Amino acid sequence: MCPANRSSISCRRGNKFIDFEYFNNRARFNPERRTLDIQVDGKKESLWMDELMEDYESAREERGGEEFLGLDEDGTEEGWQDNEEDVSRLDKRYRVSYFPFEDLIKSDQLTETFGIEPRNVPMNNVLSGTDIHLKYGEGLLDFIYADFDSPTQLVLDHIRWLDATYGGETDASPSTEKVYDQTQEIVEQYYRYQNTIPLIKEIMIQSLYTMVCPPVFTEGADRHKAVEHYHTYLCELQKEYLELLEFCFDETFHPDLLGERCPAERFHLYRQLHGLSTSFERTESLAFSRMMTVGKTMPYGMSFDDVCQRLQRQFPITDELIEFAEHYHADPQKVSMLLTIPRYLRVSMSSAARTRSWNWNSPSCWRAMCGSASASGAGDISS
Repeated sequence: MCPANRSSISCRRGNKFIDFEYFNNRARFNPERRTLDIQVDGKKESLWMDELMEDYESAREERGGEEFLGLDEDGTEEGWQDNEEDVSRLDKRYRVSYFPFEDLIKSDQLTETFGIEPRNVPMNNVLSGTDIHLKYGEGLLDFIYADFDSPTQLVLDHIRWLDATYGGETDASPSTEKVYDQTQEIVEQYYRYQNTIPLIKEIMIQSLYTMVCPPVFTEGADRHKAVEHYHTYLCELQKEYLELLEFCFDETFHPDLLGERCPAERFHLYRQLHGLSTSFERTESLAFSRMMTVGKTMPYGMSFDDVCQRLQRQFPITDELIEFAEHYHADPQKVSMLLTIPRYLRVSMSSAARTRSWNWNSPSCWRAMCGSASASGAGDISS
């Protein structure tokens, strides 16, 4: 594995300051419209957390703990105005077909549809519960070219001001030594999420994927270090996926070596050169094989004549190939062999419902969005 990739992997995970796995989104690749349709997790709002928060606060009072509310639960004019501005900014950039923010105002519709009495509380994230429709690769390109540097610097400056003014306080989430039940875990994480969003929203709103995959500061986190790690995480993903898109899809990227290889073959080579697994097991399983799978068209198969032509001679070891191999710390002979022997994409799905759990913050999800959309186009994906 090349050193740069090892560094990228270490930065792609949360740490003791920040957690990247909070929202559970659902998505579907639509092969007919060639779109990625996303249903954003809508349950991380006060409207849906009401009952759990009431149970949690009652239990805390019974145990003698101080009552704690994540944020001021009374709606403010400033909070509603922030929601409206966020909706305006996002609606201009993305095809969002439903903003539940509107339902908070239309109280009759909310009660009639969900049987829930609305509360005058602004949303933490106006994309909660939205339906978003993206063309293949659109969301990924939006993320790759987003500017996270400028807003991150503003956030870090604000944190330094807060620390200087209020004595370096960490988040206001309750500190609890003992976990009594699942309700406590859910609500306290929700409170941490409530306290995280106002601080880093200007970073998140730079791209769609960062808005629908919000991070959460951990209990008692050093906010400065949490934001720094979040920024590193985003920048490493940007760099990795830009490299991956170039390697798999750019016709001008080493055309003499990769020009006759389809994106799936190039993706297999990329994984091999970086010492990464070439098998993926979810509800569907994606793997590369020397045996043809379906048909005679790459990436699933080749005609007999094409196979014979490919295998007649080993891919020549040219100066470009040697330079290419050295860049990826690979043996030129191995690269030549990988370019010579066809690898066919093998895709299988379980017989169960085609809805599956998928963490949208995880790197494997992002890879599939740019590297295997055509292969996984038939399935529902939930994360």
